[in-house]
Amino acid sequence: MSGIHRDDSDFLDNVGLYTEGQEGLLHIKFLHTRMIANEFWGKPNAKSPWSLWKVNTLLGRKAITAGWKAKSLPPFCPVYELMLNLTLPANILDGFWIYCKEDTLETWVMNTKSVHDVLL
Repeated sequence: MSGIHRDDSDFLDNVGLYTEGQEGLLHIKFLHTRMIANEFWGKPNAKSPWSLWKVNTLLGRKAITAGWKAKSLPPFCPVYELMLNLTLPANILDGFWIYCKEDTLETWVMNTKSVHDVLL
């Protein structure tokens, strides 16, 4: 139990008085998600295929307002899911497809035996 609201001057009775607070990991996760959303959201109705706005729209999901000039914060859960569960895996697969030397990714994966095969 924290003694931060007490008026004790003894260190063991009020550790919060003599230490500096630390942000929780969950709050850092919130901040980083919103920062990435603001940076890569893009402009509505723009033609850039990489923007999170474009992906969100193509998926037919609820409209979200994000970006550095947005007046409200984007919702955490939908943006987090959009980034980590949908957009990031798709971009990774697209990157593999660019370097794929076969007709399909499945064939390329079956024929790839080591990291050196990917790098060459």
